[in-house]
Amino acid sequence: MSKFEYLPNADILVVRQGVDAALAGDLVNECSDLIRRCGNHGLSSDPQSLSAVETVSYIPSTLSDYPAVNEVTRLIMGGLMPSIQLAINRQHAFAFQYFHPDGKSNPVAVVNGSDGGAFDYVEPCTDPRPYMGNNSYDGSPRQLYDPEEFHTIEVNAGDIVVQLISGIIHRGRNTSNEPRITLGIYTS
Repeated sequence: MSKFEYLPNADILVVRQGVDAALAGDLVNECSDLIRRCGNHGLSSDPQSLSAVETVSYIPSTLSDYPAVNEVTRLIMGGLMPSIQLAINRQHAFAFQYFHPDGKSNPVAVVNGSDGGAFDYVEPCTDPRPYMGNNSYDGSPRQLYDPEEFHTIEVNAGDIVVQLISGIIHRGRNTSNEPRITLGIYTS
């Protein structure tokens, strides 16, 4: 049975074991294949991360051969609508993303396919300490964040983190020595 946790300080909803273990395992396999298939993935690793975070984007309607991805998308969104988009992250051992807002106007759900993860976030009333750095995708200038204070939600396979409001500065982080997969689901 899923357990719900609501964090009012950041309008985040955590659904523990929102996806069962078998489906989470299938999701990892399919998302790993999609990253391999893409070949031209971006990097969303923090400049100080010792390992990479690979990121690819897809539209679910193009993924008919990926039943776990579609099942999880239907579970979260209630169906497969043309406006749904996916962001798949593969976090290598102990890797972490740079702090960032997702920049979406609607809620974003992050489904954790693997154990050993963390979702770090900055409360809206806290100074995230912005600075100009380089985008790890292509080296272009990008506003990055180096908060002195942030909160951590430990996540495992099947856990879902939903950002109910836009603009929450956060990052995904791998706390294990094994690669892990997350699937971000949102509408454009």
